[in-house]
Amino acid sequence: MHSNKASEPDATFHPSPSTFVTPGQLVSPVVLIVDDIADNRVLIHHVLRRENYTIVEAGDGEEALSMALLHTPDIILMDAMMPVMDGFEASRRIREHETIQNTPILMITALNDMDSKIRALECGVNDFIAKPFDRTEMLARIRSTISLHTKLMRKEKELKQLNQELEERVEERTRELKRQERYNRAILDSEENLVCVVSHDIITDANRAFTRFFPDISAGSSLQHLTNHFQASEKDGFLNCFEAEWYLGLFDKTNDRHKLRIEHKGKTHIFNIHATNMLYHSGVSKEEYDHDNRFIIVFSDVTEFETLKESRVRDIKLASIGKLAAGITHEINTPLAYMKGNMELMKMDVDEIGDETLKSTLLESMDTINEGISRISTIVDTVREISKKTETKREPTNIYQTLIYALRMIYNRSKQISNITLNGTLFSMDMNRDQEVYEAKVVKQRIEQVWIIILNNALDELAKSRQFDERRLDITIDETPAAIRIELKDNGGGIREDIIENIFDPFVSTKTHQGMGIGLNIAKKIIDEHRGTITAENEDDGAKFTVLLPK
Repeated sequence: MHSNKASEPDATFHPSPSTFVTPGQLVSPVVLIVDDIADNRVLIHHVLRRENYTIVEAGDGEEALSMALLHTPDIILMDAMMPVMDGFEASRRIREHETIQNTPILMITALNDMDSKIRALECGVNDFIAKPFDRTEMLARIRSTISLHTKLMRKEKELKQLNQELEERVEERTRELKRQERYNRAILDSEENLVCVVSHDIITDANRAFTRFFPDISAGSSLQHLTNHFQASEKDGFLNCFEAEWYLGLFDKTNDRHKLRIEHKGKTHIFNIHATNMLYHSGVSKEEYDHDNRFIIVFSDVTEFETLKESRVRDIKLASIGKLAAGITHEINTPLAYMKGNMELMKMDVDEIGDETLKSTLLESMDTINEGISRISTIVDTVREISKKTETKREPTNIYQTLIYALRMIYNRSKQISNITLNGTLFSMDMNRDQEVYEAKVVKQRIEQVWIIILNNALDELAKSRQFDERRLDITIDETPAAIRIELKDNGGGIREDIIENIFDPFVSTKTHQGMGIGLNIAKKIIDEHRGTITAENEDDGAKFTVLLPK
């Protein structure tokens, strides 16, 4: 395919009879080809003609959106530059529609500047195929992308089914509580749930399970006293529920659920809270129970249930990411093997050249190519290692080695932003991963995830300030008899004072206009899982993260 437009776009595009499909009759994967040049569409159609695909075509971005909504394709091959609506805007608009927002988009374009690629990614493009394209590469990318998309959709369906099952269990639990609430004294005798009665923000009664769990709270204690056990982020929210409309609001006669976390003997418990007016089930009129300020509150411990749910969702996501990485490394290894073999044959031919000057030049160029091939092989090996099935069992692991893997994963980005040192040595892709040994029992892939999160955050901040030669990102690792200590320090300006105390809370982001603020929260949860600690502070002109991992 030519990188420049070969002819003017058609005034009106009409799909050929062989490519037009009727919704609901598709039995094979649907490929939507979007290009304003008819010859280009024909060429791509010709490449795909022997594959078991149903082909749909569109002549511009606006028509692509309509065709995508009509046929729900399995993949979209999108041209970048088109009249009416270009490929960038079309991709962005596709991501706004629920029925097609997850459809993979491969942009076929001659644009190779970084700004265009970043713009395309921001608009929702998954990957690129450069013009002129290679037929084998295009077919391989289409196959692998469709296969991965199909698997992800299957996983999503399984996840929805799991969520439905979990919701059914919660609803069943709620129905049980509603039946119990008809007999308030029977509820107070319950040993399964923590139950208390509240009147005018004062606890007037509680069951034995409640007093065992909160031995410092008794009849006459205020709700403020009770909330001293809540996590700080939930304390005020709970008390605000007790304002004027609370009794007919969050925990009223509809028995809505409110979830909160309570610290008890160093452990966090997750509770669903249910409350109802004590007269609601007694048959009195609404006017009567509206004026009665006695409420019964039931705390149901769902810690195990929520932990199981979060763990299952996380495992499904990690498994999908692992399969994606494994597929990518497989696709890279095939052409890499061809390159290695052909380079060996070429070297044999070059050795027979009589012109020593030409021979020397060619061998030098081939050494440079071989060095690049070796670097790609190293990256592929690293991705393959990290994409192995994530185990939850902790095993003796060299923490120095996990840092090397993480640094290799971010190398293509870091080399454009800042040099990185590890124990005083400037990092390079050929650094020996076993040069130093600091062993701890960890889940290897989870710890590598922590380093990648922190390193990427540091690079984000470094990219905003200073010149390349002035930027610093230093990693040190040492050990004590009980733990491994890792410090990651940059000179990117430090963490804002207004967020530094809550930096590990969910949705607290160091980035002003981007980022969801969940990366460092994930990192802390992983370190907590390993019974370690992670802290953040400002030092000199940058941020320093310190991680302690028990041996």
